[in-house]
Amino acid sequence: MILVPATASTRPPVTATRSLAASPTQPAETGKDQEVRIMPVLTGAAPPASSSGATATPAPFASTPTPTPMPTLPSICEGRQEAVFVWGVSFCVPPGWKLQEYAHPYRTALLTKDEATGDRSIYAISRLEGSPNAPLSWTMRQAKTALTTEIASSSIIPGGLTEPENWTSATEFEIANVKGQVSEAITTYAKTGHTAHVRIIVFNAANQRWRIIIVAPEELWQGYDVTVFPYIARTLEVF
Repeated sequence: MILVPATASTRPPVTATRSLAASPTQPAETGKDQEVRIMPVLTGAAPPASSSGATATPAPFASTPTPTPMPTLPSICEGRQEAVFVWGVSFCVPPGWKLQEYAHPYRTALLTKDEATGDRSIYAISRLEGSPNAPLSWTMRQAKTALTTEIASSSIIPGGLTEPENWTSATEFEIANVKGQVSEAITTYAKTGHTAHVRIIVFNAANQRWRIIIVAPEELWQGYDVTVFPYIARTLEVF
């Protein structure tokens, strides 16, 4: 699945199609942050670069154009869906979830799903700055702070989350063929008051530090934890 951004806020999303045998397209220019709307299509080509002038300093999680995904068709993706390739990470997008890309404060591939409960589930994969030799415990502490600062302040989750309490001790977790750490907590969606389950995964791979933040309503967590989350993790590769 390729997600194609619009080149201006006044232009409606455009869907383009090509055969699966078509040659790879070149990535769209990502030098400037710009507001985009993203819609899923099976195949597509990158739009022309915007000619807009200089932009102001972007706010946290300022939306940027999504580079054209690699034209691969892994057998592990369901429904003959192409894997997306964003910021050095490749994975399959679960049906019903939407993908957006952000450049600030970290390069992030963000999957979201608006639930019937009125809440939003997220699966955010971020490539962090800094040395890949930093202790995972330090990266985990940073990630726990980011949960309420980056996620809430940028309205990725409408209304944000309350401060989680009683994080579980970090334990070993394998993902992308490397060993990382995972920690979980229970919190609350501030907008609806519903209970939310949070999971944070940190790991080092491809000479980079990585962070995954997962949030979903507690009542949906058990189902997602045996279907959606393993599906993303199983198909995830870093480069």
